[in-house]
Amino acid sequence: MNNKTNSNQLNGTAGTTSLIIGIFLLITLMTLLTLLIVWFFHSQIKRKNSKNYTGYEMSKYIFKKTNVQVEIKNTFFYVKFWNYNKRENVHKLRPWTSNKKSIWALMEASKQAYVTSAVINKSKDLWRLFWIPLIIKTIGYILFIVFLLVSKKDYSNANIKDNVNWVWIGTSVGVLFASHTIADIIRTTTIWKRVMILLIDSELDSKEIESIRLMFLVRTLFSLGAYFIDNNKLIVRIVFWIIDLLRSLFKP
Repeated sequence: MNNKTNSNQLNGTAGTTSLIIGIFLLITLMTLLTLLIVWFFHSQIKRKNSKNYTGYEMSKYIFKKTNVQVEIKNTFFYVKFWNYNKRENVHKLRPWTSNKKSIWALMEASKQAYVTSAVINKSKDLWRLFWIPLIIKTIGYILFIVFLLVSKKDYSNANIKDNVNWVWIGTSVGVLFASHTIADIIRTTTIWKRVMILLIDSELDSKEIESIRLMFLVRTLFSLGAYFIDNNKLIVRIVFWIIDLLRSLFKP
């Protein structure tokens, strides 16, 4: 009887777990679809803005608002958010961001320009833009390597299939993915907050500013959804803990 009860409880738990994971997956896929629609509409269909700004001009506007003097150069070769060349005092911008007039291009140009402004002004935001994300990613890579080493049962056995704990392999990949996602969320929300304040006096109409706000929001929600899916087991445990806590509080 006890075995049957335990079996039913396990089946119920597994079903609830699958349901929660399925909900997170559905929300994330819907957010990704929304992000693609927003990107397509504001970059491929609506290719102009009310002030006829290009990404280049939006970058100049951000630099003016942040009291930064820097030369803007078009180039294909740089790592995103590392646009600034200190030795030459140059802000690098890719041609398809610099020359286009779509709201998406303005959003990309404004957030990259703000990062360069923060670097030049030695803003306190550098912690949230670079150092905290860098620390989180570094921890992620360290744990990734540690979990990979732990996953190998016997170093004298060359047969990978029989000699690897695949749970640890999955954990290592999950930790690495989660560290990048958390770092991305911290950086995106910091830029989102600062850029929206700077855009108030940009003379873009209110709908265009709200569109940029929507892009930041959807981008952040997608990152959160991806993080939830990657860490679904932990989240499910937290959900069950909350349910048990509520049951104990309201137990007659």
